[in-house]
Amino acid sequence: MNIHLLLRTTLLSLLPSLLCGAICAQTYIVHAKLVDVESKTIKSDYTIVIRNDTIVETGPSAKVRPTPGAQVIDATGKWVMPGMVDAHVHFFQTGGLYTRPDAL
Repeated sequence: MNIHLLLRTTLLSLLPSLLCGAICAQTYIVHAKLVDVESKTIKSDYTIVIRNDTIVETGPSAKVRPTPGAQVIDATGKWVMPGMVDAHVHFFQTGGLYTRPDAL
């Protein structure tokens, strides 16, 4: 068998999986209520696209459609809000009875 034909056949058979690794490794959170902290508005029925742990796109669910093979999370009735943290923490709290009632 010709080495060039073998290489071409191998590359062509691997091409779909190589492309899908770059394109399909995405997560789509669809139909969410998105809290836009910059414009201070709530955007209903929005899709958030995440690739490699980074939000790469947001938009109305009617316009931003999941690609084939992508992970899709249905967030109907749910809210998505960036930057939420637990601001109620006690860094210097001891484990004593009167400082940690939950320790009981």
